[in-house]
Amino acid sequence: MKTHKYTTLIAFFILALVFTNCERNILVLPDGSSNNPVFRLEMDLDNSPISIIAGENDIYNHTAFTADSDEVLSFHGSLAKADCSSSCAGSFNLKLRNFEVGVSKFDVSRSISAKSYPYKYSAAPTTDAIELHMDISTQASKPQITWNLNNRSITQQSLSDVHVINLVDEREVFAALNIVDEATGLRSFVDKEIELDSDITGVSSRIALRQIEGDSVEFSIIHTLSDGFEPLAATLWAIEDLDGRNPKLITDQTGKITLRIGEGKSISNATSFLSDNDGTRTGAGVEVKYDPVRGLIYHDANFDYLVEKIITGGSDLALQSFEFNFIDENGISFSSAKGEQNDISTFDIIQVEPYLDNAEGQKTVKLTCSFSCRIYDDTGSFKQVNNAIATIAVAIP
Repeated sequence: MKTHKYTTLIAFFILALVFTNCERNILVLPDGSSNNPVFRLEMDLDNSPISIIAGENDIYNHTAFTADSDEVLSFHGSLAKADCSSSCAGSFNLKLRNFEVGVSKFDVSRSISAKSYPYKYSAAPTTDAIELHMDISTQASKPQITWNLNNRSITQQSLSDVHVINLVDEREVFAALNIVDEATGLRSFVDKEIELDSDITGVSSRIALRQIEGDSVEFSIIHTLSDGFEPLAATLWAIEDLDGRNPKLITDQTGKITLRIGEGKSISNATSFLSDNDGTRTGAGVEVKYDPVRGLIYHDANFDYLVEKIITGGSDLALQSFEFNFIDENGISFSSAKGEQNDISTFDIIQVEPYLDNAEGQKTVKLTCSFSCRIYDDTGSFKQVNNAIATIAVAIP
């Protein structure tokens, strides 16, 4: 990568609120920033590399936050010429929508946090949505956290966060939490159904380990108590070495197995539950090693959840979604919201940092983020964005 040098760098910030006039606020960067560009976007656009840097070629970082007619806040950041913000050829614009309705409903830890966001899709069918609060518990010292929520992969950094999920598949929501500990390289997971009816107590499972002697270990499956669901008599264990060799399945009615773990084992369990008129399932897994000095090395993964609200027709609000726009050299506007994305396309905020107040005393934050997506024009033609990495500022209430 080339080193870009320039002598002056001034970032212009535009704050726009619904029902108010736009004001331009100027943010002067700290001394010394001219040799280390703060705001930039690098990506491949239809296999052509693009690098946009604030402070070069009359490019500035503009920001705004707006509220639409549904009173949903959006947080904007753009890299564009000094005099046009997001409206002229060559501008690149990022927009992130809030997690909740209401112009006063801003909480930076929930509204803009380090995690994955789905893409807004303007033509998506209307469904209800839920606001889901997840609290994670784990002994992993350096956890890498990944969710699968209704077949959508989501990363997050905090042990507590809020996700907005559009309801599909007869209003069933299954959540799978996967944690890899960077300190040990070991993985654990747990999955269960999210009960939308507050009168139903859901079930959760975890694997308990008891060292018998040396690397001889007893594994047992423990379920939370639920008035509505009873576990079926048989439970299914899957066991293999950490390198994937020697896989075996064991159907067991005691809920306990004993084995020697050798150089390490991956253990998982699946249990089904029945009630008078419904059923559910849970799963849990753990990777474990044995060290003669440290003993058993592993970590748990578990979570509690709270369905904070069910939002009728909530998918139309596109809460907690991301949109990327680009205006080409001919003035044609392309947007990620004008067409569908594939299932693995996400916008990932890697880091959120408080930044300088602007001239009006309004706060800003600096985002480091990554994404890949398709951006469409009004005719359905698209350009492919790959491996985009951006550092960009947005204004916040």
